[in-house]
Amino acid sequence: MRGYSTDSECIEYGGEVPVLDTAAFLASIQLGIVSSIYYTTSKVIEEVRDRESRSRLDLAISSGKIKVRDPGKTYIRKAVSFIERIDPRLINALSDADLSVIALSLELRDRGCEPVLFTDDMVIHRVCRDLGLRTVGVKRSRPSNIRRVRQSMFVCAVCGYRTYRRPKNDQCPVCGGRLKEEKQVI
Repeated sequence: MRGYSTDSECIEYGGEVPVLDTAAFLASIQLGIVSSIYYTTSKVIEEVRDRESRSRLDLAISSGKIKVRDPGKTYIRKAVSFIERIDPRLINALSDADLSVIALSLELRDRGCEPVLFTDDMVIHRVCRDLGLRTVGVKRSRPSNIRRVRQSMFVCAVCGYRTYRRPKNDQCPVCGGRLKEEKQVI
């Protein structure tokens, strides 16, 4: 499998493998407390932009504490397919980085590891719960009963057009009317 040094790499680190979402880097998680090695993806690395978090991240990567691994396309497709089956609206609530850490966790599990995904994203918590993947909150504890996720929907007051994506100028692409944001629980 590409990107992995050996098939026994998970076992070398005790079987349990922490996978970090962007929230872990932005919250300055103390590396070394949970594990000696952490995994993340290049999509997550791209999301870390502030200077302080970025310099800590670069140091952790260069010291070997963080392994940057991108999941195979098969696992991305598997994650997307599963998410669309449980609730098609959730796919719009996830960034490429979110999908990549979910897919990486699936891939690590298939390799015999026990991935533990560190995130504060409620949608990731919900999807991982349904996939049977373990999650841990970074700044806040993992909710025990994730049932609903809030998401914004934009609705045109004139023609009724609906979209989950924030429009650039709050105008409806169909009729030019003003789009109103509605919070939706999914």
